[in-house]
Amino acid sequence: MDFLLTPACLEPAPESRAITAEDFIFTLPASLTGSPAVAIPAGTDARGLALVVQLIGRPWEDHRVLAAAKLLEP
Repeated sequence: MDFLLTPACLEPAPESRAITAEDFIFTLPASLTGSPAVAIPAGTDARGLALVVQLIGRPWEDHRVLAAAKLLEP
């Protein structure tokens, strides 16, 4: 498998609130394994709040993750 496409957060981006530990539930595994990852806008919900997905690649393949992210960007 070349990439994983996962949620980047549990809910749409809030307008404003404090950061909590739950905000990193999907992004922490890539950080801990050294895997390159990038968050990509994925549209908006019914309220107009941003939705985001995360694209994760293999370690040391940052260039491939960035190239794929560019193709997936809206």
